[in-house]
Amino acid sequence: VEVEYKNSETNERLTISIMIKTPMIQQYSMMFTNPAFLEKGSELIEYTADKGVLKAQGRSTELNVVLDGESLLQAQIRAEKQGDFLLEVVNQAAVDKLKAALKL
Repeated sequence: VEVEYKNSETNERLTISIMIKTPMIQQYSMMFTNPAFLEKGSELIEYTADKGVLKAQGRSTELNVVLDGESLLQAQIRAEKQGDFLLEVVNQAAVDKLKAALKL
């Protein structure tokens, strides 16, 4: 599932997607257990029961969060220095709501 929001005045875009039971989970799990696997410019983000990786590169910032060890939430914003905004959108309350919806 993917949704994209676009600011028509600035052309800045926010894309959020969720992949369920994806093999990409293993890649992120390695980064969580050993931060040496984190790419340059990446930051480990911790939620109550989940972990994510925030990476800024040029005009793009991406957040990948593993939910319950089996689903992957990806959020990307294409705008200048928007990592803080991305973390405000994908906050603990949003992660909890998504996890509850996935268990339906």
